[in-house]
Amino acid sequence: MRSVRRGVFETNSSSTHSICIAKEWDGNHALTPKTYRIGTGEFGWEEDILSDVCSKASYLFTAALLFEDNGGHYIVQFMIETFAKHGAVLELIYPTKDEYGYDDCGIDHYDKLLGFIGTMNSIDVVERFLLSSKSFVITGNDNGGSGVHVNVNYPHDKYYKGN
Repeated sequence: MRSVRRGVFETNSSSTHSICIAKEWDGNHALTPKTYRIGTGEFGWEEDILSDVCSKASYLFTAALLFEDNGGHYIVQFMIETFAKHGAVLELIYPTKDEYGYDDCGIDHYDKLLGFIGTMNSIDVVERFLLSSKSFVITGNDNGGSGVHVNVNYPHDKYYKGN
């Protein structure tokens, strides 16, 4: 989006993320290797599709830490239990923290993810998000790129995070 105010060109582009969580899943998924080391990330306006277990786990871990005062610690526990349920170990690499928050741990406008965080309230949902190949996160921006629309033909929950 662009606007002109007082003769000065301005842009108002920012990150947009869409999250798709498949509602149906057969429950069969093999986790290999048996140990996963997952850290946080910086998720902004880059165009990407997070569809593998590690990328989705990093996104969810990052969101959980950003919402740690609003139940995020439960999500971390559900993540650990999900991996254990499938015979794997999840080693979480915590970023350093100071009075301003965590380093290398961010999701642009993460406060818009409250609805998504609210649904991560059971091992079942966390499991479907992390392990189902039909669940994914699309990151992008509003600069007219490929977009972040979820276009799937199976039952799913969808969350959109604008700027």
